[in-house]
Amino acid sequence: MKIRVGFVSNSSSCSFVLFGIKVGKKLDQNLEIKIMEAFNFDWKKEADKIDESLGVDFEPDVDIDVGMEEDVHEIFNKFLSFYLEPKKKLTVIADDEDGGPKNSVYIGKRIKTSSGDGVIDGKFKLDEIKKIVDSINKAMKTKHNGEIIVGNMMC
Repeated sequence: MKIRVGFVSNSSSCSFVLFGIKVGKKLDQNLEIKIMEAFNFDWKKEADKIDESLGVDFEPDVDIDVGMEEDVHEIFNKFLSFYLEPKKKLTVIADDEDGGPKNSVYIGKRIKTSSGDGVIDGKFKLDEIKKIVDSINKAMKTKHNGEIIVGNMMC
């Protein structure tokens, strides 16, 4: 019998440790838009740039409706991949779908991640963590304490 210690990974799952703040209970289009706008991402303008890859057409003055939910979600995924994660070094963990706590959406910074490619180490001082939590609170206009979230997600 093998006993594994620390992060364990196979080709379909990753372990992670993240610190951040809870910003909601469910990641719906309203929270996706709120997050994008909080980080000064003009999703309507950016939508024009990615129209072709999504196969959708947006008009800047159109109100969001349920019919656009999938399109907003696609833009949000682009926002995460091409803006929030590479430029702000932050990520969003949503509910148990992403390996986080049930009925919770967090924005934060990954401290440690394991994947099929190996373990990505992270080391942060407490004052660095506080600065990052403060910056998320400022962007989201909240005053939450930082939390540490540990979980497994599909990768």
